Amino acid sequence: MPSILTNSGVPTKKRKAKAQNDQPAKRQPVVNPGDLAFDTRVQKLEDIALEAKSESSISALLELLISDTTPQQRAILAVSLCKVFVKLFISRDIRPLESGKLGSQYSKKLYSKLHLYREHLLQLISTTSTSHDATFLELYMRTLKVESENLGRNVWKSQYHSLLCEALLQSDEVSSARDGYIASYVNQYSDCCLHMFKDVSSYMREPRSAELVDRSLSMLSGVAKAPNVTEDLSDLYILSTHQAKSNPITTTSLKKAAESAWLAILSQPTLSRSTRKKLLQLIVPSISPWFVRPELLMDFLTDSYNQGGSDALLALSGLYQLISTKNLDYPSFYPKLYSLLDSQLLHSSHRSRFFRLLQNFLSSTHLPATIIASFIKRMARLCLFAPPSAVVAVIPHTYNLLKNNPATTFMIHRTSPGEPFEDPFDNDESDPELTGAIDSSLWELETLQSHYHPNVASIARIISEQFTKQQYNLEDFLDHSYTSMIDAELSRDMKKDPVVEWKIPKRVLTRDDDGNAATSANDHVAEVEHEKGANLLLRLWSFN
Repeated sequence: MPSILTNSGVPTKKRKAKAQNDQPAKRQPVVNPGDLAFDTRVQKLEDIALEAKSESSISALLELLISDTTPQQRAILAVSLCKVFVKLFISRDIRPLESGKLGSQYSKKLYSKLHLYREHLLQLISTTSTSHDATFLELYMRTLKVESENLGRNVWKSQYHSLLCEALLQSDEVSSARDGYIASYVNQYSDCCLHMFKDVSSYMREPRSAELVDRSLSMLSGVAKAPNVTEDLSDLYILSTHQAKSNPITTTSLKKAAESAWLAILSQPTLSRSTRKKLLQLIVPSISPWFVRPELLMDFLTDSYNQGGSDALLALSGLYQLISTKNLDYPSFYPKLYSLLDSQLLHSSHRSRFFRLLQNFLSSTHLPATIIASFIKRMARLCLFAPPSAVVAVIPHTYNLLKNNPATTFMIHRTSPGEPFEDPFDNDESDPELTGAIDSSLWELETLQSHYHPNVASIARIISEQFTKQQYNLEDFLDHSYTSMIDAELSRDMKKDPVVEWKIPKRVLTRDDDGNAATSANDHVAEVEHEKGANLLLRLWSFN
């Protein structure tokens, strides 16, 4: 139908189209043509591989994955290949390798390409640290699950999961893939947790570098708490057709695997000092609950305890647990505990932890009075050189020991004879039963009653008063520091203004002819005139 002409002779439809073209066009998102071409190519190869089951298309995708591509492109290729292999498993194109049916050679070729695919995923997990690590890990685990469910194979007995654990340990120190594996698989599925422990145990049986030991420690320490009953076990990630619906994993089998893995780490000869401290801090809350036989920790704890210093302080918690729950016999425990009371202890950051444990160790009324007296005397001697925040914790602890052991109260009431008193206490003796502290006195605590800090002086006076209080709660005194004591002084309400010197001295370094400081203003002026040009330092210290 011919269009209607207007006065200008231009068809109406064309004019309307022109008017529309004159309007400003909407801004389109900027798209890289190269990305579109790459995505289109990958999608075509994926479609050919699925529809025509083309072996060459899968090879082309693998070559692109191995080639030098961007992380985003590698993630797209990995997802595409995972789709292909999952559908090949479901369609039974990949059959069990032991099958002698027609097409088994084709299955073997496809399975070999799956093997190459998994190898490259492991390489990406272990060598690169990108935002796509979690994606590569999920794809790898997905192929294991599909293979087990469709081929009826126990993939846990194959090398694929152990290779995954090895790749995770060889990845960077801060690895999102390793953390994601613990959070998404180990803590969610019992079978992943069990076989992770087994594979780490097998891998750490040989001596490894200090970096690998640290990574294995971070990997195992991220596992959730140990299950105590069957109901605490989580579901299975892989449930093959030949397995029963019930969970075949028991709490005992899981704990035995964890026990083996932890012992493999504890026995590593390349344990650094920092790693040993981390392990000692994790013994009680995280490691010992996984042990079926906690007494196997005895060698590591005693070795750390015998090293002294901060390692021995950290090992006390584990030793106390073994002594109290497993009847561990450690004959030299109290001599070693006594040796930890040195000049560095009251300045250590582990001071509060030590005194909490020491209170438990010395709470028994069956200990000889000579041992209790040695600990009391050693702590009193250390208080002479300790910061105020440590002294205010030692004195209540001493009070509790004296209250619970009346035989040691003679140390308070023993007075010095008329001649000069010689303290029979031998501070250099390492055996607490031979120090002679029971025949000594606590003159150090009486000295603290004249301490420069008023809080220390007031709390030290409780030793000289009647023991009317049954016990002091040690927790009220352990967490004091210089900061807390200063804050307490600054926040205290002042009932009376402090007395200050009203007369400001005129001289600090100089004195008059008689050896007295210049007092009058005339003496001061005369002395300054005499010293002009003679001593610049004295002139500078003349407060005019």
